[in-house]
Amino acid sequence: MKVSLEFKRWASCLLVMIGFTVASIANAEVSNPETIIAAESEKLMGILSKEGATFSSDPQPFYAQVTQQLKGIADLPAIAKGVMGSYYKTATADQQKRFADVFTKSMVKIYSDSLIKTKPKSITLIPATKASTHPRKSKVVVKIVADDGGVYQVSYSMLLNKQDKWVVRNLVVDGVNFGLTYRNQFKSEMQQSGNNIDHVIANWAKIANK
Repeated sequence: MKVSLEFKRWASCLLVMIGFTVASIANAEVSNPETIIAAESEKLMGILSKEGATFSSDPQPFYAQVTQQLKGIADLPAIAKGVMGSYYKTATADQQKRFADVFTKSMVKIYSDSLIKTKPKSITLIPATKASTHPRKSKVVVKIVADDGGVYQVSYSMLLNKQDKWVVRNLVVDGVNFGLTYRNQFKSEMQQSGNNIDHVIANWAKIANK
């Protein structure tokens, strides 16, 4: 996958944050999207503080925690389906499942590794300048300050679903659309391989198994 190092660093914080964010929706009553993001950002900082010290010598517990969290609260097959885009319909059921599996594993590894390297020092909610015009949609923006002084802005697009639970629908990091980036990456690899889905799955698996 030809995703830039900087994008990996930005995105590193994000999927993990999505996981912990949506977890609060499933396990606690929350009043609004801002409350969800603020509370779970604070929780994320605590987890990083606890797990970061032993990650270099034994990363598996952190990988396991991220994997379990994401599988428990996110529809990962649906995310993988979105990344596959129009190619999902031409894939066999086995190919769909295999891609969902390697996508999940590769994302957990990339985000976990990069999150530890980025070392966020603080995650601050940026107050909205105007209210959402749609009662079931909201945008929450946070500022992430990294240990090396880097500053990143993350915009969460959130949706109140049919079960009246706020869920993260997409992310934009410093102008980079997370969902669109990976969808375009999958499309590019399909075109380069002559629409060989098995070849593309194998490429993503290389990242997952490094």
